Amino acid sequence: MSRTRLATGAPPATLRVTDLTADLLDGVAGLLVAATVHRAALAGRATDPADRSATALRAAARAVVEPALDDADRFCLVALCGPGGPGGEDVVGVLTGLVTRLTPEDAGYTYLPPRHALAPLSGWAVRDGSDPAVLATLWEVARSRSAALGLDRLTVQVLDADWPAMGHWRTLGLRPDTALACRSTAVPGPVGPSSPTIRPAVPADLESVVDLALEEQIYHARHTGSGMAADQSRDTVAAVSEAWLDPDAPEETERAFVAEAPDGTLIGVTTVHTLRVPDTVLSARVLPRRHGYIGLTCVSAPWRGRGVGRALTGRALDWLRALPDPTAFTGLHYVTDNVTSAPFWSGLGFASVLTHLTDAAPHHPHPPQPSARRTTR
Repeated sequence: MSRTRLATGAPPATLRVTDLTADLLDGVAGLLVAATVHRAALAGRATDPADRSATALRAAARAVVEPALDDADRFCLVALCGPGGPGGEDVVGVLTGLVTRLTPEDAGYTYLPPRHALAPLSGWAVRDGSDPAVLATLWEVARSRSAALGLDRLTVQVLDADWPAMGHWRTLGLRPDTALACRSTAVPGPVGPSSPTIRPAVPADLESVVDLALEEQIYHARHTGSGMAADQSRDTVAAVSEAWLDPDAPEETERAFVAEAPDGTLIGVTTVHTLRVPDTVLSARVLPRRHGYIGLTCVSAPWRGRGVGRALTGRALDWLRALPDPTAFTGLHYVTDNVTSAPFWSGLGFASVLTHLTDAAPHHPHPPQPSARRTTR
C-alpha cells in the first residue's frame, strides 16, 4: 500500500493505493466507463447508441478488472482518496493489467518481450480533476510489483489523441515502445515495381518464410528496444508460419504474400489478417471493432529501398478490399525506435493512433551487420 498527499486546493486528504476488492468493483467500473466515453469522443467513436448503453458499458468495464480478484497473472491497483477511513473514500484512479511470462516454445515469444506486464487502454483511468499524483502513485506501486515479479518491463497503452494523458505518462519517465497505426482500407494501396513477383505464399515456401521471420525477430532483438529475445526457436517460428501458409484456412481470415526474385529466391514476406474485437470488450468502444491487420513484414537486405515493401503492402491491402465484406480500416504495429518503420509506414498512409509507453531503458543499438535484414514491421 502507498500513501501520498494530494497537492490540490481541497481540504487535506490522503491518497492510498490498494488491490482491487469486490466492494470496489462498482466504483472502479464507473471510473473506467467515464474514461471510455471520453476516449471514444477523442477517437470519433461517440455516435453509436450501442456504445452509450450504460448497462453494456458497465458490464464490459467489470470484465476488464474482475479477473484480477482471483487470477495471479492479473493485477488491479485502485487509488482511493477521502477525508475518512476505508469505506468513506472515493475511487480516483485504477491501473490494471496482465503479467506475461513466455518461453521459446510459446508463439508470443516470437513478437513479445519474454517477461512483461501490460496495462491496456481499457485498464487504466484517473478521475477528472485529480492531481497527477494519482497516476504517479499508481505507477510507483505497479513498478514495485513488476520488479518483485522479475519482469523486464511494464507497459501502458495511451491514445495518441489524448494529449494530456500522454504528457502525464511521459513525465513519469516512460518512452514510446510500439505504435498501433491505421489507415483507410478503401484507399488504393501503393504500387510497387513490376519485378519482383508478388504472389500468395504456399506451403512449399515455409523454410524461406521462416528464414525471413527469424531475421526480422533477431534484428529487433539486437537493434531496437522492443525487448524481443534473440534466442528464437526455429520450430516455434515454423509452427506460427504454417498457419499463414495453410491452403485450407478460410479465405477471409488471413493470408501471406511473398516477393519472389527473378531467380525464384524469396526476398520478402507480409502477412495480413482480418480481426474482430468482440462487442463485449471495452476497447471496442474506442478502436475499430473489425479491421484488417498487417503482421510480419520483412524484406531481405539486398532488396531494401527498391519498392518491395510497398508492393507487398499494396497486395495485402488489395486482398482486404477484395473480401466479400471489406474492412474499413487496416492497422499494424511497429517498433518506434526501428528507424525505418515510422517513415515507411507513414509514407503509405498509416498514422499512429495508440502508443505503448514503457519503463524499459532505451536501447543503444549497435550498427547492424551488412547482411542483416531490416523489417518495416
